[in-house]
Amino acid sequence: MISYSNQKKFTICLKLVIINRSSLNINLFEFDRVIKSQLYTVFNLPKQNLVLKIETKVLYKYKLSQLYNKLVLCICDSVQHNNPAETHFKGLLICINKLFIQEILSGKNTRTIPHEFGHALGLDHPHARASFNTINEEATTLEKQIPINEFSTNLMSQTWYVQKANININKAINLHQNQIELIKQNLMQQKLNNNYSIKKMLFWYKWVV
Repeated sequence: MISYSNQKKFTICLKLVIINRSSLNINLFEFDRVIKSQLYTVFNLPKQNLVLKIETKVLYKYKLSQLYNKLVLCICDSVQHNNPAETHFKGLLICINKLFIQEILSGKNTRTIPHEFGHALGLDHPHARASFNTINEEATTLEKQIPINEFSTNLMSQTWYVQKANININKAINLHQNQIELIKQNLMQQKLNNNYSIKKMLFWYKWVV
């Protein structure tokens, strides 16, 4: 689950379960260490009154009931359109394509994981789908107010957008103040955790994709 506390600093509290549903043999504890480092780099911003707190649980073996209502980061054999990852918007399921795991572990790609967590926190792409130097009209008012000239280094721009601007993807991890404010609003107004990774049926549980 994603929750918050708001005392001296606004703190995002992530309780994350890491699993591997792919055919690869992956050291999930090393993966855990790497993604924590990447997330802290982007979302732990005490100067902007934003702090990140992460609790993780690595499960090599699990039952679906253990994942019910949990924020799940799942390594999968395939992701739609062969993208590096996909996330249920404002939801509890983040799927990582196994083909990109080595890039993430090696540090060649330090952006995909924070980008997907941005979606889980309710952030949209600032630009229109498949369009360069445009505003995403489906985004929130706060996101529409982000200057276009900042899109190329923004965390929530899609990878192709960053590459088209000739920016190293690992350099495009900035959050605009409007995005930080939107994260806070989403948490305070309980707009997150809407799409569950596991659905509870009458006598059993079902994976939701």
